[in-house]
Amino acid sequence: MLERKTCFSLIALTTLWICGCSSAPKPALKVDDNAALAVEIKINRALFKLNQQLLVIDDVFALTKGQQQDFLSYYHAALSEGQRPDKIVSEYLERKLNNFTFYGETYDASTALMLNKGNCMSLAVLTTALAKLVNVEMDYIEVNTPPIFEKQNGVIASSTHVQSRLYAPIKEGDVSPKFKWMRASSIIDYFPSVSNYAGRLVSQKEFIAKYYNNLAANALIGNKLDDAFSYVMLAYQQAPHYSETLNLLAVLHNRKGDHQTAEQIYLAALKVDHNNLRVLSNYIGLLTELGRTEQALQYEKTLAKIDDPNPYAWLEQAYYAKQQGNDRKAIRYFTKVIEKAPYVQDAYLGLYRIYLKQNKKLKARKIMNRVMDWTYDPKLREKYNKKLYLLTKSR
Repeated sequence: MLERKTCFSLIALTTLWICGCSSAPKPALKVDDNAALAVEIKINRALFKLNQQLLVIDDVFALTKGQQQDFLSYYHAALSEGQRPDKIVSEYLERKLNNFTFYGETYDASTALMLNKGNCMSLAVLTTALAKLVNVEMDYIEVNTPPIFEKQNGVIASSTHVQSRLYAPIKEGDVSPKFKWMRASSIIDYFPSVSNYAGRLVSQKEFIAKYYNNLAANALIGNKLDDAFSYVMLAYQQAPHYSETLNLLAVLHNRKGDHQTAEQIYLAALKVDHNNLRVLSNYIGLLTELGRTEQALQYEKTLAKIDDPNPYAWLEQAYYAKQQGNDRKAIRYFTKVIEKAPYVQDAYLGLYRIYLKQNKKLKARKIMNRVMDWTYDPKLREKYNKKLYLLTKSR
């Protein structure tokens, strides 16, 4: 989909939608060895031709000898001055962040360091590579951010964001805190924002799966379905019960026209994660496409009843509904965002645009008055006041 690449998750498909450097040969992945996959879901392998060049187990966290030496020289010099290990890694990375953006490409560690650019996934991969070199403990945090929502080539994709957290070592004689998150740490993130808040912890296996899913989604957007399938199988090898990987598998089967297999994979994903809004949205889309309107409506009711505390998950659903031309549903989800997090200005603006399109100027004016209560930036307030003035003038 995206002309600008980001860390994203696939929302829907339509039819009208982890340190060293080694020169040793890399072992080929035997996809069929994944017995769990064969038991839980059936895959129509005949639909896809595996790209054997992609089906090679690569160490995405590998750095070249030169890159390792550069970092280790910096690290040991700072360590000899008494700096904390996690902070040394963080400060080293700060020198490399200039060209890391939310819209960058997904790279492995050595490529990201060589090019000094990439997206949040690339930064987390690079952070992991450096941390592993010097045995700094770390984990990953999925961060809830306002979604970037775009559509291309029949694919709608939404951004997700991952932070890396590096832990300070526990000094000899010190008592370890009861909870790991209470330890001193450094957060690696080029995209801090007051509108972000930390979500769940992500295991390293799931993180690697996210990495391959990103590559798979990029391939899907480019209509390279066999490459996408090859990448998603690498993702599944890492985290066989990760619903976003199952979601991608279902989308790929649907794109190939195998609706039956796509459906059973969606249902398997919902068994693993029954509150996954993306999977539910895609499954509803499939049911609608197959003309099974009554079932689609039942799942719509299920989706609407989910109490997901992440307002951006609902904002994503509102954008999706709006893309589909379903203003009634978009209004419902924008309203749900405001109920859960009244500071999310995008929800008010979404409602404002719909009401303007519907020529409901009074409602548009009321919603702009409400967003002013949560707007503190002088430039934004001026912008919104202009909209209010125009609405008042056109009564």
